[in-house]
Amino acid sequence: MESEPLVSPNEQPRENRGFLRPLTSFEKKLCPRSVGCCLSCRLVRCRTCGRGGYNYVTTEPYTLQWRQKTLTIPAGFLTDGSTYGPDLGTSWLYHDYLYATHKFSSGEACSRAEADQVMIDILKNDRMFVYAKVVNGLTSTNPFWLFSSYWKKSHARGAEYLADQIHKLL
Repeated sequence: MESEPLVSPNEQPRENRGFLRPLTSFEKKLCPRSVGCCLSCRLVRCRTCGRGGYNYVTTEPYTLQWRQKTLTIPAGFLTDGSTYGPDLGTSWLYHDYLYATHKFSSGEACSRAEADQVMIDILKNDRMFVYAKVVNGLTSTNPFWLFSSYWKKSHARGAEYLADQIHKLL
């Protein structure tokens, strides 16, 4: 039985993985989502709006070469992890950053379809074919406009960084 082919060689993502660590419980209290509807949004996934707080921070930059485009996620970027799935690999990290910024490192605009395809291509490259198919199915059908609404809300919030959150307290 043949395995599913990887992304074509000229489109295969190349990644320089930085480092990522979980936020401490103190940092989680400092770094609530800025668009939460209530106090519980700041600490856990809210039953009212479905948002949750951040779980991870990059401690060193991550860089991705994808289809002649470069994406660098700087140190200090805050993310919740894989929003509704397991935190496997790094595809969700690039996806979160692109949803928050809507652009590649060159300043070139990134569409929602490109951000979703980055995630799918990384999953395929990491041989997580089942997750790649699930993500592809969900992003292409966009049930209940979930991805469209996250695309807009994440960009409205923008990328958030740990240092900025600490600076706000000073």
